[in-house]
Amino acid sequence: MNYGMLASGSCLLTEITHSLHELSRKINVVDRLSQHFAKGIPRKALKAYLSQVKKWGPEQPVILIDDSDVVKPEGYKFESLGWVRNGSESSSTKNVYKKGYHVTEATVLTLDRHPISIFSEIHSSS
Repeated sequence: MNYGMLASGSCLLTEITHSLHELSRKINVVDRLSQHFAKGIPRKALKAYLSQVKKWGPEQPVILIDDSDVVKPEGYKFESLGWVRNGSESSSTKNVYKKGYHVTEATVLTLDRHPISIFSEIHSSS
């Protein structure tokens, strides 16, 4: 996945598949990547990543939490698509709800004040 994202410059599975130049049918490669992606990050790899991030941060790190949304108003094939408050169209006087997902992201600031992701989750209100 990492090579495919770097080679394609995209995080779309179809773009990643194209950059891999495999002889298999594109749909089969997309399915295979989806299955591996659904398993999540192996615990050992996550632990190694967080250990490295820890080295880059101060002893008392600043952690930023962002609760946001991803709106898919025309989506109908997405799994567990729920209703979210559309932050782009809502205001203090009106709330606009559309089909989509909630996104929770946590980043830590390094010693150079660069944000690095330590948690990212997309979840449904359904």
